[in-house]
Amino acid sequence: MRKTVLWPAAIGGLVIGVSLAGLLEVPDLHALNSLFVLRGPRPPAAPIVIVTIDEDSFADLDLAWPWPRALHGRLLDILGRRPVAVG
Repeated sequence: MRKTVLWPAAIGGLVIGVSLAGLLEVPDLHALNSLFVLRGPRPPAAPIVIVTIDEDSFADLDLAWPWPRALHGRLLDILGRRPVAVG
């Protein structure tokens, strides 16, 4: 009875230790990558547009942060004219 409990506990402890040490991360990422390769490329369901506010935006508008709320409102009005899907 003791051997039947000891071996699974030892193997379980070993797997947990290896996982916590991060030794399974690279094989896991390789396996995930292989699944994506097997699946093949898929076109996006809809066009994706990413709106960013960066240093160039500050330079183009010649405004310092924080921008006026009216400007944020105008931006949201313009973006709201298009249908948006959040997933």
